Amino acid sequence: MQRTGINRNRLIIFIVAIIGIAVFVLLDRLTKNVFADLYEKNGNTVLIYDFFFFSLAKNSGSAYGFLSDVSWGQTFFKILTPVALVAFFVVLYFSVKLNYKTLLVGISLVISGTIGNFIDRIFFGEVTDFIVIRVGGVDIFGIFNLADVLMTVGIILVFVHLLFLGKDALFKGKNGNEKNSVDKPKDEN
Repeated sequence: MQRTGINRNRLIIFIVAIIGIAVFVLLDRLTKNVFADLYEKNGNTVLIYDFFFFSLAKNSGSAYGFLSDVSWGQTFFKILTPVALVAFFVVLYFSVKLNYKTLLVGISLVISGTIGNFIDRIFFGEVTDFIVIRVGGVDIFGIFNLADVLMTVGIILVFVHLLFLGKDALFKGKNGNEKNSVDKPKDEN
């Protein structure tokens, strides 16, 4: 007989995921504070000449500056973010319950980044960005922060799960053979 809900082992995994989310949120906050202080003291800090450096920007939009040029952007994200977080935590719960490891890691990273930038929006009215990657004199991603990186990597992992690894993945292994699925749910006997 299959159980409903989360068993003890899965509860531990869920708690570890929550702790991981908290650690990433704290790391995001720490990096924003450190690089804001560094920028105030030294200005731009070049790590690899004309490729990778730290600068400082205040972003009123979302990841990579999306909607930063509209006056209603902050209000939009302050309303949307809590709704999205509830949905993300529901996905987190089911990724633990169904033992979808890739989805669990991906959605945990998305939650971490979302909370990290939401803290900035609530307490400072804008998000602190500080990482710049430049190729041929062009900023290829704009200016971003650790939370943006976490969300991007998390979204990629969620798509990998949805496309290749999940029970109902769009692109299964040969002939839909589930043996190739890393995230195949397991029975709990």
